[in-house]
Amino acid sequence: MASAELLGPVVGRALATPLGRAVGRLPRAAARSLGSAIGELARLTHPAGRAVARASLAAALPELSGPERALRIRRAFRHQGKTACDHLVLARVGAVGLCRGIALEGWERLEEALADRRPPVVCVSPLGDPVTALAAAATYLGADGEEPDAERPGGSTRPRDVVRVTLEPDPGAAPLPLFGGRVRPSPRAAALCRDLAARLLVVEVAAERDGRLRLLFDGPFALDAGRREGGRELLGRILAGIERRAGRRLEQWPWMAAPWRVE
Repeated sequence: MASAELLGPVVGRALATPLGRAVGRLPRAAARSLGSAIGELARLTHPAGRAVARASLAAALPELSGPERALRIRRAFRHQGKTACDHLVLARVGAVGLCRGIALEGWERLEEALADRRPPVVCVSPLGDPVTALAAAATYLGADGEEPDAERPGGSTRPRDVVRVTLEPDPGAAPLPLFGGRVRPSPRAAALCRDLAARLLVVEVAAERDGRLRLLFDGPFALDAGRREGGRELLGRILAGIERRAGRRLEQWPWMAAPWRVE
């Protein structure tokens, strides 16, 4: 889910107007400063998002007091406001321009995945900024983030294609642990684990305290080794890594997104 959607209908609609295009013409630092105020406005005008975030935090981190939980929610909305402004800037400078300012972590993991005869499948982490993570991955792997060809085993025949695999709830799948609750892997993620003899590369973009973005590559994980039980063991390992990193950046987790509510 994009940051503009997480900010609620009032702010989301405003960012889709010429006002949003004007923000996109600002220098990135200025746009992010404005984004913090936009996130605060969203917190005040999006009661449904606040309610989801309170329920998610209460279930995932019950040890937090009421004031601590309120502070986490405020920081989460501000992060999404800054991220939404990053997306407006991205529309102007393009993924290549944005990648020039991104710090890389796990470059050797990307090289390992690309050394395989099959193009890697990219799993975009929900932590931080998944929209920019997908754009950056497509840029570094030389693809457009297109969907695989369903008629050909193994997906698209183009080399180095990037396939977005979101870990969204699936009512028909057994839940996996995440942040003290349970989520369900998407049917698409499970199908890829069963059907592809390829490598899965987790891609994540998180913001540092100074606003710089860090692009992380994790893995690669062998998909053919995750076929049992619809890839539950593999997806469990991926979720564990995402949760560990999210624990250091709680404000960058999409607490206000309904699909991430614990059961």
